[in-house]
Order: sequence, then C-alpha cells, then structure tokens
Amino acid sequence: MFNNVDELSPYATPERVFALYNFVRSYGPVSAAGIRELLEPLNDISGSYTPECINVGKELGIINSQNGKYQIAFTLDNIDAFRQHAARIAFTPTTAFFRFSAFLLRKTAQDLAVKYNQIEFESTVRDREGWRFWAEFFGLGIFNGMVYIANAGKRIEYALEDQPPDGMDIGIEAPRFIDWIRNTCPELMENLAINERLSMAVSNGLRYLHDVKVIHMENRPDAQTRLLLQIMNQHELNEMFTHVALVR
Repeated sequence: MFNNVDELSPYATPERVFALYNFVRSYGPVSAAGIRELLEPLNDISGSYTPECINVGKELGIINSQNGKYQIAFTLDNIDAFRQHAARIAFTPTTAFFRFSAFLLRKTAQDLAVKYNQIEFESTVRDREGWRFWAEFFGLGIFNGMVYIANAGKRIEYALEDQPPDGMDIGIEAPRFIDWIRNTCPELMENLAINERLSMAVSNGLRYLHDVKVIHMENRPDAQTRLLLQIMNQHELNEMFTHVALVR
C-alpha cells in the first residue's frame, strides 16, 4: 500500500488500522471474519473496509497470521508508539509514500499551499485521500479539502518526542539541528542543498514549534553560521536563525 500512493486505501485510515491492532491484541488469535465482526458489526461483507486494514497492518508488520488466524507481532502501548513505528515504514526512502511526500514538499518549497490531488507523480493520478489521511497523521502538514498547507511542525515535534538530538535541553547550533532533521525526517530535506533556504514546510513548522514553546529559536548576532528560513516579515524570526533549544 505504501509502495503506491494511488492505491493507498482511503478506508484503511491510521485510526482504523490501530483499532484493528487493538482488537487482535485483545481477542487474538482471530480470523479475518472475526476481525470484521468486531470492527464492523453493522456492515455486510460487500462494503467492508476490514480487508484493506488487515493488508496495511500486515505491511506495517504489526500483525501476522498463522493457520488462518491473526495475532499481533509485537506490543504497541499507545497510538504514539504506533505512529512512530508506522512512520519508519512509510518514510523508508524506497517507498512511493516517501517519494510522493518529498516531491510534494519540494513543490511547495516556496509556496504555502498546493492541491495535492492534481500533482502528476509516477503514475495516473487517482484518489489520494489514502495518502492524505496518513500524511496528516504523521504531521506532514495541514489539510483543507484537497489543499495541502505546508507546515511540518507536528512531524518534527513527534520526532523530537521520540529521540531529540543530544544537547537540545541547553541548545545546539542550527546546522546540527537541521542535520538531525535530515536524518530523522528525510522526506522534509530530500533534494535540499546544504546551503539552500529551508522549505516552506520546514520554515513554517519551526516557527510554529517556536510559537507554541516546544522549541526556542534564536538569531545570535555573534554566531558564525546562520540558516535561512522562508521570509516572513511579521514573525520575530523573519528570515534567519542560529541556535535551537528544546523547551519541553
């Protein structure tokens, strides 16, 4: 599913897949029919979304089957742990999900918004709602109908909650922080040159995290290296920053 963004089911949403996981965890080993009865007690089989949720659960490696019955592959304690695990699979650089996400972020490098369902990418453009639900779940941006608004603040915040770079409690230089983003959230930095101005999604995301006091960004006058954000004259960090610290 993550290897073809045009076939990522709009019915296998992150919340449904995680609900399936919890049902299998509580009642497994259980058959596919048993899962469907638990997830969709009022739906007939012709309109069932359970098979697609099972396929995504198998692709993510969170469930497996033996003798026709499903069981969990390992324990995920909460939806945050599920998000961290799913993101590692979805954003593997070989997946179409990664490539399309990086391509879209590049398209909005200097623009605030784009209609994500109208972008031509590798194959015939079809329903991209499946991609949209997972991209929003991972924090890649803000969505309004078919419009993607470039702000990757939540994606960076989730990564900081998982494993922040060393020294963030007292503050680190901006290039080191961006290198951490490049390694941790590579889709945000794909095709971005080392000295290039940061994309709109990353610029807006960092300003958002600064404003809600997840991080504190500074532009120190005595610093030797300054990184460039997309210009926003109304913000206190209108273009440059040199240091970043974790506030919470």
